[in-house]
Amino acid sequence: MILLFATLNFKAVAQITGSDLFQIIDLYMDEHFDVVLSKLKNQGFELKEATPDYSSKNVDYKGDFWMTQPYECPDIIPPYPIHTVNGYIQFKTVSYPSEKEIEVRFEVRMTNAKYVIQNKIEQLRKEIGPEEYLKDDGKSIKVKFQDKKKYYGKDVEDPTSLISIDTRSIFTFTYWINTYACNSPYSVLTGDIFYKIPKYPVENSTDYFKNLDANKSIITIPVKKQSNTYLVEIAIGGKSYIYIIDSGASEMLISGSTEKYLLDLGIIRNSDYLPSKTFTLADGSEKSYRRVKLPMVRIGTLKIEDVEAAIVDDNNPMLLGKSFLDKFKYWKINNSNLTLELQY
Repeated sequence: MILLFATLNFKAVAQITGSDLFQIIDLYMDEHFDVVLSKLKNQGFELKEATPDYSSKNVDYKGDFWMTQPYECPDIIPPYPIHTVNGYIQFKTVSYPSEKEIEVRFEVRMTNAKYVIQNKIEQLRKEIGPEEYLKDDGKSIKVKFQDKKKYYGKDVEDPTSLISIDTRSIFTFTYWINTYACNSPYSVLTGDIFYKIPKYPVENSTDYFKNLDANKSIITIPVKKQSNTYLVEIAIGGKSYIYIIDSGASEMLISGSTEKYLLDLGIIRNSDYLPSKTFTLADGSEKSYRRVKLPMVRIGTLKIEDVEAAIVDDNNPMLLGKSFLDKFKYWKINNSNLTLELQY
């Protein structure tokens, strides 16, 4: 009866899921700070501390905030006092002229934490390679990954040289059972994530120096050739999409489901919608489409702001048209190494 009474007095708190947690981290990496705050508040997190964005000596400090999520658990011994423990998530970005560093730390209550960490291990093994450290004693799991592939980027302060990054990312995750904070044990996932990212990546350092003058303001993005079309990956709202590069299309397209996704996240608002417009299709027919201005589209590490897009049905091919391509001084597809060259 005591256990039943305690259970009835337990104050349920929504738990964040693994997919929501890592989606929020992806949104943070794309600098959608307001969206991250809103989504975490919807998950029951409270803003505990925030440092206003500021700049000092050509370095930007931004997105520095700490949120907590309280859990209330009753004691099983009369008079059943309520104990409060806190999960948390912390973010910080330091942006230098040619690279940026991102730190994310968290400790959250998560019913399926063991399943989430096991899936994350398999994902990182595919993306990075073998883990640097793994301990699994059946009761807890701790793992650490480091991406030690060398990455190069343009040094915007000295375009005749490159920056070199030897460790692009470090991931440390731990799953464990908390048996001391509450009388009812619960599973916990903790994480410590660090990224060091070049803002203007260079795929081939030798080619860069061979064409130094031209490469000072050029980035290259890998493309895939499919029949007579070229496909490139872009990101909108922290989510990746594959687009067909099409200079014959006057505007970039987004699907109705992408529109809903961006609306749900709060990335596009009613004020971002543009007047509808009639377009001439490839078969010569005309059709009117709703339109919206996307606050940001990411390609590689470049963030392109205020891109006009037409909204089409989900079964339409996604075209990267002139409203995006015209944001650059010039662009071209290099068939020899299958890259998209963009001069900004």
